[in-house]
Amino acid sequence: MAVVHFGGSAILSAIILSAWITGKSISGGSIVMLSGVTVVGIAESLPDGQQQSAGVFRLGAIFLFFSFPVMSLFAPEVILAIGMY
Repeated sequence: MAVVHFGGSAILSAIILSAWITGKSISGGSIVMLSGVTVVGIAESLPDGQQQSAGVFRLGAIFLFFSFPVMSLFAPEVILAIGMY
């Protein structure tokens, strides 16, 4: 499963990098998705003996994924500002 998350984060990184190289606007959602998928991939790649650490990483990913819709409702200017860079 870690390979799937690594592939997803590599694809999202390539999309963000190509948008940055061509000078296009980078979506704040892309950055949040990249961060979340990367954190979940780290959690999935941990050995079985570190289940507590993996749980902390998964909770961090849930927080990232949940914070984006909440921020879009209550502070959309923050997301728009992220997308301008």
